[in-house]
Amino acid sequence: LHGVPFGKVCDPVGAGVERCMAIWPFAEKEGRLREWLRAAAVGIWSQGINAASDNGLKFLVENAGLDWNRARRWLDDDSWRDLAEDNRNAMMEAGSWGVPSFMTQDDMVWGQDRFAIIEHSLLASQA
Repeated sequence: LHGVPFGKVCDPVGAGVERCMAIWPFAEKEGRLREWLRAAAVGIWSQGINAASDNGLKFLVENAGLDWNRARRWLDDDSWRDLAEDNRNAMMEAGSWGVPSFMTQDDMVWGQDRFAIIEHSLLASQA
């Protein structure tokens, strides 16, 4: 997906996800959100980088072109949790229960194997 060469994985569930989410607002503020998401995805899903460790997260942050000393200050900021909870509530209200969930104007699907359905829905909404 999106050129991420899946391979050696280090499952980020728990602290790894939370630490990556804490960096998100910093990356967005720095105009490097896309780079952050890509660096985290490649590092976690193909290089086996442990985002729960400082060394692992530093590696990901620097691969996104972000400054580690500035980024790590965001690890104590829990403001990302409110947005995550809002997104979770919206997902549940829409009738889904987990990730990856995708919603277009007319369709909700669960699972990355549903991209053809999403594409069809998006194309139909443009017609």
